[in-house]
Formats: sequence, structure tokens, C-alpha cells
Amino acid sequence: MVQSLVQGIGVVVFFLIIWGLGTYMQYRYWNRVRKLIHELAKDHVGYLGTGMCQIKFSRKAFVVILTDESGVITKAYEIKTLSLRPSFVEMPGLSGIMVEYAYEHMPSLKYHGAFEQAISAIQRSRGIGIANSGVDEAQSV
Repeated sequence: MVQSLVQGIGVVVFFLIIWGLGTYMQYRYWNRVRKLIHELAKDHVGYLGTGMCQIKFSRKAFVVILTDESGVITKAYEIKTLSLRPSFVEMPGLSGIMVEYAYEHMPSLKYHGAFEQAISAIQRSRGIGIANSGVDEAQSV
């Protein structure tokens, strides 16, 4: 009886440790992403928008779009790695395009949700309202 109780508690403790490690690793991952975004925006003048959408069951697309003050995209990045050390990779073919036309130049349709959030955040920061819902982040840098 005591032995089965100890085994049961051991199993619960094991799963709590695994859950705690997973939570800690997610915290470290997103903290690193936040630092990378600040590094990208450090010397940038204009607007920054971020967006994230689900691509596959467990994979998410995270996009960062930087524009100048008139709404021309200067840089666009995505997280490419699935490791514990995220890094941003520049998305080709988007520099020099007005943010309103970015949908036409997306590298893949799977990024549509992420682009929608990032562009909406930039448009709101510029004072151009877009009726859109979702979680996004924008800031004038």
C-alpha cells in the first residue's frame, strides 16, 4: 500500500518536473525572441509589426516586418529554426514594397495570418485603421 502510494507520487512528481522544464524552456525561447526583435529594431526608424500563425500542428510562423515612416517595407524577417536558439532570417522579395501590397509578395500563403497581424499592427501605428482582430504587437521605433 505504502509502496504504491510512493510510486504514484513519484509519477506525479516526474510529470511536474517535465512540465516545469517545458515551461522554463518556452520562457527562455520567447525571451530570446524578444531580445532579437529589439536588436532588429535598434537602429531602425519607422514602424515594426509582428505576427504569428500556426502552420502545422506544432509549428508556428513568426514574422517581423519593419517599415519606414511612409509605409515602405525596409526589412521582413521570419524565425526559421525549430531549435532552442531562435534566429531570424530575412524574407526575400519584400524590401521596397508598400506595406499594403505585401500580401501579393508573400513567400508562401501559409504566412497569411502572420502577415495580416504584422501589417495590421503597422497600419494602426501609422493611424490607418484596418478592421482586424488578433493578437499583435506594434511600436514606432
